[in-house]
Amino acid sequence: MTGGFLRECMVDEGGCGVAFTAHRRDMKYCSSACQKRAKVRRMRTRQQGGTGDVVNHPPHYTTGQIECLDYILDQQLNYCAGQVVKYVTRYRYKGQPVQDLQKAHFYLKRLLRDVQAEEDGSMK
Repeated sequence: MTGGFLRECMVDEGGCGVAFTAHRRDMKYCSSACQKRAKVRRMRTRQQGGTGDVVNHPPHYTTGQIECLDYILDQQLNYCAGQVVKYVTRYRYKGQPVQDLQKAHFYLKRLLRDVQAEEDGSMK
């Protein structure tokens, strides 16, 4: 097989140790079994009220069934759209709701400007 991205499975903090070729840039796990293990680990951490891994899986991004970053990567959102999702996802949990919504609004205005410019054929 040619092409792809060489990755190490990130199911646990140190990874499961398996190197694999990812067909998409956002793939983090070597198999569906490892992906399920990671999801179960995140859900257990939330259920136990623990903060878990505050660097790689902060609690303000892991409040639902899917982590914010996983959604952004799965949908292949561009930077501005990803920032909108990020700030809207965390505004109730991070401690500064107005500031997070203002940031989301900033990126949404920027995204709207870019999409309108693209439609007009005059990307700035």
